[in-house]
Amino acid sequence: MIARRQKVSRMSATPGFRRSRRVVVFPVFENYGDMILEWLSALDNGEPRSGTVSHLAGAIERAIQQIERVRNSARHRNLATFLRHAVLALQSSEWDGARYILMTAFAALAASAVTAGATLEDPAPQSAPPVLQFPFFSSRS
Repeated sequence: MIARRQKVSRMSATPGFRRSRRVVVFPVFENYGDMILEWLSALDNGEPRSGTVSHLAGAIERAIQQIERVRNSARHRNLATFLRHAVLALQSSEWDGARYILMTAFAALAASAVTAGATLEDPAPQSAPPVLQFPFFSSRS
């Protein structure tokens, strides 16, 4: 059973039989992008206050703990690594570095691994190693 940010309960099939079940809630991977944008807005463009930094570092560390619950996922492992580096940058008072790392983590959320030279006719050619491809964002409406 998968639950997404809501309380889930299920009655036992046998009346009178109660068994405790723990439901582990994993946020949708793309929701971390919203968190990263919130953290970036909290950093703003100047030197943040010490209370803001400690609150931000704590929020990022809690997110890292959630991310690390997911096993065998390169995307989750890479995101946790980016966020650990952002926490270290915050703790070292490297505001620009923390912003840069968070922006890079946000960009990595949108990236997907494709084989170099892939086309619509042949999406997985065997001749080249995989590369990261970022989606195309047009500034025109």
